[in-house]
Amino acid sequence: MDKVQQNIIFNDLLDRHQNLIISRIRRYHHGDIINDHLQNVLIKFYHLIPRFFKTTPDVFDSPSWIVRVVDNYLKDIYRANNAKKKLKEIKVADFSAISCILNEDIHEVIKWDLASKESLHEAIDNILDYLKKEERLLLLMKYYYGKSSDQISSRLKIKHVNVRLNRIKKKIQKEINPKVYREISSRFFAN
Repeated sequence: MDKVQQNIIFNDLLDRHQNLIISRIRRYHHGDIINDHLQNVLIKFYHLIPRFFKTTPDVFDSPSWIVRVVDNYLKDIYRANNAKKKLKEIKVADFSAISCILNEDIHEVIKWDLASKESLHEAIDNILDYLKKEERLLLLMKYYYGKSSDQISSRLKIKHVNVRLNRIKKKIQKEINPKVYREISSRFFAN
């Protein structure tokens, strides 16, 4: 297939199905990102033309196939954006310092020298960066600000706060070694 034929087929596809493609993207995204995804989906369709048009030309007339291609692209983007983050190795001593700050034991924190404080901040940032935004917020509200589960539930308009907190703890537990998790659970997650 030469480029002229490919361009003709692509323009025809675009004329007939552009609104459908945009509506599928708008189901999951809002704002300026829609144009970026539209452009990437159209590039995907352009590259699919030589592969599919000779064997099954009817597929380009099928709205269900168009929807499937767009949805698969959006799923790939979602997976790429939510790829599993890995925790860096954190020392037990870092968790001791974290627990001092979260339990507001200032006297213990003062004993730390500058180098230890830097590793402390790195450890805290590492745990919080690993978690999703809502998970971070739940942990900070519960263990840093000392809010009750009812306060968190009404403030964030979510249910089952304790269940969610337990899931977050298990998520962290899967990523760090057992010795470190025992330390964090006895200090960091102390109720």
